[in-house]
Amino acid sequence: MNQNNHVYLDTIIYPSAKDMSAMGYEKYKKSDFVDVAYFEPYYLKDFVGTVSKK
Repeated sequence: MNQNNHVYLDTIIYPSAKDMSAMGYEKYKKSDFVDVAYFEPYYLKDFVGTVSKK
């Protein structure tokens, strides 16, 4: 899966709330919102169910 939804800033070594707030405010001004009601977490490892040996 190839998605280009990341922002890399070379000038910021350690992200802080101050840096994130500026990026968030720019998205707010553009009305770029995400409906979190439909958010599904992405887990790196798939769940594999097993049966107990007892």
